[in-house]
Amino acid sequence: MFADKVTAEMHNSELKAIAGEDTIVIMMGPTIVRAN
Repeated sequence: MFADKVTAEMHNSELKAIAGEDTIVIMMGPTIVRAN
């Protein structure tokens, strides 16, 4: 689970440049699973 969170945060770093504030939705809640 921890590894999944790290992977999700790495994806968030890349997505922030594209999605901007929308990335916050991915960081919070069960949507982290979908981010992977």
